[in-house]
Amino acid sequence: MYGLPKTHKDDVPLRPILSMTRSMQHKLAKWLINILEPVREIYVSHYVRNSFTFADEMRRSQLSARDNFLCSFDIKRLFTNVPLNETLNICADALYNGKLIPPPFSRATFIELMRNAVCSVEFSFNNIMFRQTDGLAMGSPLGPILANIFVGFHEDKLFSSCSKPPLSYHRYVDDTFVIFNNESDCDSFLENLNKLHPALQFTSEKEINNRLAFLDVLVEKRDGQFLTSVYRKPTFSGHYLRWSSFSPKSRKINLIGTLVHRALMICSEVKLNSELEYIRKIFIDNGYLEYVIKRTIYNKLSHRNDTKPNETPEEVSRESRDVYIHLLWIGLVSYRFEKQTTSAVYRCYPAVKNNVVLTTIPMFPAVRKDVLPALQQSNVIYEFKCHCDCRYVGRTSKRLQGRIKEHIPPSVKSYISKSQHNNPLVLEQGT
Repeated sequence: MYGLPKTHKDDVPLRPILSMTRSMQHKLAKWLINILEPVREIYVSHYVRNSFTFADEMRRSQLSARDNFLCSFDIKRLFTNVPLNETLNICADALYNGKLIPPPFSRATFIELMRNAVCSVEFSFNNIMFRQTDGLAMGSPLGPILANIFVGFHEDKLFSSCSKPPLSYHRYVDDTFVIFNNESDCDSFLENLNKLHPALQFTSEKEINNRLAFLDVLVEKRDGQFLTSVYRKPTFSGHYLRWSSFSPKSRKINLIGTLVHRALMICSEVKLNSELEYIRKIFIDNGYLEYVIKRTIYNKLSHRNDTKPNETPEEVSRESRDVYIHLLWIGLVSYRFEKQTTSAVYRCYPAVKNNVVLTTIPMFPAVRKDVLPALQQSNVIYEFKCHCDCRYVGRTSKRLQGRIKEHIPPSVKSYISKSQHNNPLVLEQGT
C-alpha cells in the first residue's frame, strides 16, 4: 500500500492505494465485475457516466436557470467507509432474491468469492504485513462498482421516502450535482442525506456568482440557461508534453486534438471560442508551432459534424481485425520503419488493419511498491523436486520461507548449520 498526495487540498492529505496488480485476487475481482454489472444497472437512475454526458444533459435541460439554486455534495472517504458485509448482502439479494438471473452457483459460493476478492487482500506497508478486513481499497477492480451499488441502494431509499425531491440530481461515484428551488431546500436535503447511513457523511459546496464546478465541467447560469465550459483546478500548471521533447510528432498533435475534443464535448457554443484560445495559448507556452496548433484545431472543427457513412460487411470485418504493434521511438528513423512494417503486414495479410504505436522509454522506470521477495510471500503454490524425479505440489497460507523450513528434515538442517559455520558458501548453494 502506498499513498498519492492530493495536491489540490489543504495540508496535502494522502489517498491510500492498495495495489492488487499481479495478486491472486486481481483476476478474481475482474471476473466478478461481469456478475455484478446487472446489479449496478439497477441503481443507475441518478448516475452519469462521464463529464461529457453530464455537460450534454445540462445543455439540454428544460429547467429554467433563473430561480434555481446549484449545489454539489461530496461523500467523505467513501471507499474506505463502505461496509463490506452489508454491501455484499445487497448484491446477493439483488442476484438471488430479485428479478435478475442468478449466476450458476449458490448464494453462499458468491459471498465466499466476494470475500476472497475484497476481504482477504494481504499487503505490506513499511515492511509490515497487513490484511484488509473491511472497507474498499482504491486499486481493486471491484472498488468503484461496489461503492456505486452501496450509494445507489441508499439513494433509492431516500428518493422513495423524500417528500420534496430536488429538481435535478446527478451523481458520479462520490460527487453529486443537484439543482434546488432555493437554498433552504438544499440545506434540508443535506440533512436527509447525512441520515441515510453512518458510513455516508456528505459535505456541500454551494454556487458562487451563479457558477458551480462538477468534475471538469463549470456550470454557469446566464439568461435563464445553463452554460457549460471546461473547469480546471487552481493547482493546474499548464505543463504538457513539450514540442522539443524526444517523442513522436503524432503524439504531440494528438495531445492537441484531445484537448480540443474535450472542449467540443463540454463547452457551450458561447464558451467554445474562449476555450480554444486558451488551448492555443497553453501550447504556445509549451513551445508548439502556432501553425501546427491552428491546423489541428481546424481539422477537429471541420470534422465536428461529420457522420460516418454506411459500412459494407467487408469494412466491418476489416475493422474487427485491428492489430496493434508497439515500436520503440528512436527518432525519425522510426517513421520509416513504421511505414515498412505497415506495408509488409498489408502485403502478407490484406484483411488486417495494422496500427503502429510508437512508445518512448520512461525517464524513471515504473517500480512496484514494496515488492515482497519470493520467500516472504504467502498464499502461494509451490513445488518440490527430488533428485529421484519425485515431485510434491503444495499450497501454504504461511510465508513460503517458513513452509520450506518445515519440509527440511532435521538432519539436513544440522548439516546446513555446520556448513554455514565452516564455509558460508555451502549454505548459499544449499539454500
